Amino acid sequence: MKNIWKLLILLLAAAPIVTGCSTLSQPDAMQPSALGDQQITDDVIRRLQDDTVTGQTTFNVEVQNGVATVRGVIRNESVRGRALGIARGAPGVVDVVDGITLR
Repeated sequence: MKNIWKLLILLLAAAPIVTGCSTLSQPDAMQPSALGDQQITDDVIRRLQDDTVTGQTTFNVEVQNGVATVRGVIRNESVRGRALGIARGAPGVVDVVDGITLR
């Protein structure tokens, strides 16, 4: 009976080590690398087009390694803030570069 308890304790002690090693190699769904740059680009563009404030402006969005560059010409400074906020809120975006021009 003592041997069964020792084996049980050994298995319980080893479980976190074994499972921890296997999860380290799996990408986390919340990490930027889990989404491709093209997926992120498409999502940001869709969000900008669907928004009532930014939807009337044409934006160019490029994403590299999760960094979204948003370009476009706006007439109102509030549109800039809204567009950059939308880009920042998109899943997979780790940073946003403001390439928006006010005219």
